[in-house]
Amino acid sequence: GGSHGDPMAERVLDFYMEPFDDNGNPWNIPWTTNRLPAYLDIHLMMASREACEIYSEMSAQLPPNYLTNNARIFSTRVYFPNRNGYRN
Repeated sequence: GGSHGDPMAERVLDFYMEPFDDNGNPWNIPWTTNRLPAYLDIHLMMASREACEIYSEMSAQLPPNYLTNNARIFSTRVYFPNRNGYRN
């Protein structure tokens, strides 16, 4: 979800990002800095429209993990080649 548990988008069950430094270690620099990480892994778990329709009609009869078992996970890695800023 979005901030404070608000829905971010329909059928999105999980969304998170992981920043990494040049050595592939988790990036521990505060998000308030103006520096960029070396790269960012983005993960998105999304349920199909059909699975959501079935779940909304039969949620009491389905196992609690029905949506996650019928979801797809998408991930990508975004590199920041100019993460140190422009130089003279």
